[in-house]
Amino acid sequence: MKKILGISAGILAGALLLSAPAMARVNVDVHLGAPVYVGPAPVYVAPRPVYVAPRPMPVYVHPHRYYHHKRYIRPRGDYDRDGVPNRFDRRPTNPYRY
Repeated sequence: MKKILGISAGILAGALLLSAPAMARVNVDVHLGAPVYVGPAPVYVAPRPVYVAPRPMPVYVHPHRYYHHKRYIRPRGDYDRDGVPNRFDRRPTNPYRY
């Protein structure tokens, strides 16, 4: 009895192994739920930045009394650099008088 059972089990196993290549192309699909269209997620658009003007700040401005026509004029200086101070010079703006 054991011999017949062993032979039949061997024949059955051989038949299953020989039928494996024939079953290699079987596809099984499982679908759960109805087919529906799923749209993309909504796009978030950030709001535009709001411009805020800076607070006014006090600004120091240098006095302009010593700077004239791209030259520095000293109050008691020598404008034409001839050695005579401007307050004693007849023509303080003439550098070519000699």
